[in-house]
Amino acid sequence: MKKTFFLILFFTFLLAGTEVFAAPLEVITRELPGGPFGVKYNQQLRAQGGTLPYRWGLKDGKLPPGLSLSSDGKITGTPTEDGVMKIHAFSVSVIDKDGRGTIANSGRLSIFISIPQLMITNLPPDGRFPEKGFVGKNFEFTFQAEGGIPPYTWKNIPGEDVTCWNPFANIGLQLSEDGKLTGILSRIASPHCSRIKVTGRIKEDALTNIAMTNIRIDVEHIPLIITTKTLPSGEVGREYRATLSAVGGRELPYSWRLVGDLPDGLSLTTDGIISGRPTKEGTFDFTIVCRDARKEETTKPFSIKIKPPAPGDPAPGDPALGDPATGDPAPGDPAPGIPGLITFPNPLGARTFEELINALVNFVFWVTIVLAPLMIIISGFYFVTALGDPKKIETGKNIIVWTVVAVIVVLLARGLIALLRGILGAP
Repeated sequence: MKKTFFLILFFTFLLAGTEVFAAPLEVITRELPGGPFGVKYNQQLRAQGGTLPYRWGLKDGKLPPGLSLSSDGKITGTPTEDGVMKIHAFSVSVIDKDGRGTIANSGRLSIFISIPQLMITNLPPDGRFPEKGFVGKNFEFTFQAEGGIPPYTWKNIPGEDVTCWNPFANIGLQLSEDGKLTGILSRIASPHCSRIKVTGRIKEDALTNIAMTNIRIDVEHIPLIITTKTLPSGEVGREYRATLSAVGGRELPYSWRLVGDLPDGLSLTTDGIISGRPTKEGTFDFTIVCRDARKEETTKPFSIKIKPPAPGDPAPGDPALGDPATGDPAPGDPAPGIPGLITFPNPLGARTFEELINALVNFVFWVTIVLAPLMIIISGFYFVTALGDPKKIETGKNIIVWTVVAVIVVLLARGLIALLRGILGAP
């Protein structure tokens, strides 16, 4: 009997041993690591004692924005920028038996959200561009970065020493706030050194939200060459424009001059633009000279073919072209120097007062001829539908009378003009 009693007591303690002999429940996590902004955070809170499973919750305080605490004790999420550079203090509680047992509270916990170090990512360590440039070359490069708090702002700043003090503008480049370095290389430099600074959107005083480095660009000398291959043909009487281009030499700007003669009516500016209105057809040969700011020169022969005017185009000297020498407009063109003057085409095509009167009479004549039968039909409609109504009968009579009068007047006007021409001997 005693043996049976002790066996029952043993198995009872065995089945409930975790409750009888379990240590007191307590939170053993004493501190938590900080986390950088924008980087996923994942930490497991730990407890001991009591009876599994545990259920966790936030007792007081707040987690960093972007993080949350799950019931199984995991703090996860991605910290957002409104929580950076701050210590976020809080405490948690844990309950054993899946929320039906005893409660244990943690001490004060905290998480510091930092800003990850801002770094420029697409430059070699010494900041030297691997590709070398030359004067006149179109340059374009976009800097890239990671870390910090985007979006980033880029600036060209003074260097730390006199060897890297030059701004990008000294070689014809400009750095935009979004990190684009663009322009046309304007002078040789071996190398040109400038310093750049990139800053995150907020917390500019945080060292991890700022990156700076020196940039070195090699601008080498290559012989000055004119890169324009050929010049387009032109047409007599039509506007012509072509722009010359070159690369190389030692320094911009380039200046341009002519050896020989351009087609009549064309001229060359010192910045390399050929323009004007050709007045003579033919093929014209000449030489272009390009010179850089340090007096290095190069030459290249060119020719321009000027075609005759297309059929229907006014020939040079025709009044319809105006006078390019004086700037006088062609007939019918608006007068220069009068802003807002608007001209309208003559719909009747008349060039003299006599032609205008004749055109108006003809226009009215044909309109009357077209409308007269229509008016007679309308008057007939009034007579048919009158049914003895004196008002409708009177209206129908009036329509017929005035239609006849209009036809007679138009015929007389046309006949009068013919009579006057015959008397005056006009053609």
